[in-house]
Amino acid sequence: MKNLAIAILIFIIAVFQCSFLSEFAILGNSLNLIFAIAVTLALLKWDEAAPLWIGLGGLFLDLVNNTPFGMYIVSISASYVLIRFVIMRVAIAIDQRYLILIWTLFATFTYFTISYFYLYLFGKVSSFKLYIIGFGIFLIINLILIPLVYFIVSRILERRKSTPKISLS
Repeated sequence: MKNLAIAILIFIIAVFQCSFLSEFAILGNSLNLIFAIAVTLALLKWDEAAPLWIGLGGLFLDLVNNTPFGMYIVSISASYVLIRFVIMRVAIAIDQRYLILIWTLFATFTYFTISYFYLYLFGKVSSFKLYIIGFGIFLIINLILIPLVYFIVSRILERRKSTPKISLS
């Protein structure tokens, strides 16, 4: 039941993102909640099933968006893998205050670069100048969005952990 609820929530977020948040795009870049949640789950080392939920979020975005199929699932999953298995290994040497900003920078760069080249392969983007401008805008959006989502999700998970479980047996 919990898995079905999570899948439905991810689908609702993907539809909300594509139908509502896309109306507020700045030079083609809008809030990507699925990406922000993926980065947050990677930072929090949330669950063994997190890669499945992130892949499902990318799949839902691919299904409801008008981009070439596979772009979201590949770029979001690659960003998750980069954070979870590469950057987390070198995070010990970095000052903790700047860690979430550095993770956001690398994840955004990975996501945006893969998305750009994916769109370039399908003839949807032609200018490298647009890539640079778009990356700058997407980075600014994510430097605001991801710490906010991280704060909210970490508080929810802390609250769930500290709530006593009531057993009827």
